[in-house]
Amino acid sequence: MEKKQADLIRKEVKKQRAEFCQAIEKVVSKLEKEIDKKNTILMSAKDLAKEMGPKFEAKQPTSFYWGAKLCLWDNGIHIEPKKKDHELTLLMRYRTPDDKLFKGSTS
Repeated sequence: MEKKQADLIRKEVKKQRAEFCQAIEKVVSKLEKEIDKKNTILMSAKDLAKEMGPKFEAKQPTSFYWGAKLCLWDNGIHIEPKKKDHELTLLMRYRTPDDKLFKGSTS
């Protein structure tokens, strides 16, 4: 792959991440209110995607999870993937100093 092609792909990935994070920002205050009440919340990825908008409902579950994990991490929310009724469900809570974005990372 040529550098020019790789740069175009990087640019598109960055654009898609920005769009995803902007959409999830609309839901953050609602998530924070629920976390304030319950300490942890469990929400299906499909329900979160619906709240973000139709464009995100068709996202592949793994891509959706990683997008949500990265964007919510930036908002102080830690998520873990769970399965409920054979569907991806997200366990969410406030991030602690002991949380790691990736296993083995120091951030």
